Amino acid sequence: MRLLIIDENGIREFSPKDQNGQNQEDSKSVLELLKESLTNGSENTQKDGLNLYTISELVDLFTTTRPTIYSWIDNGDLIPIKIGGRVYFNQKDIEQMLERKISESGKITESK
Repeated sequence: MRLLIIDENGIREFSPKDQNGQNQEDSKSVLELLKESLTNGSENTQKDGLNLYTISELVDLFTTTRPTIYSWIDNGDLIPIKIGGRVYFNQKDIEQMLERKISESGKITESK
């Protein structure tokens, strides 16, 4: 499955990956694939019972760049959590951002 993502940084391709790092070829929705990747595909940090992700993990997860993540922070799409001088993001906040972006913009399209 290939996805085209259109945002303020232009058009780019996104290929969701499963736990083994292989591209997924099934017909799950974009949101389901990204939520599954969040739940299973990362060595995320647990602090105070939260599933937390670093910027580097989000860059890998979304196959995007650090400036895109910073843009999401600046736009209020992602809420950073600072712990001990490091910046983390709560999994639930990431899922909510995905749901908002998909439902509001309609800019993520699937193609095969």
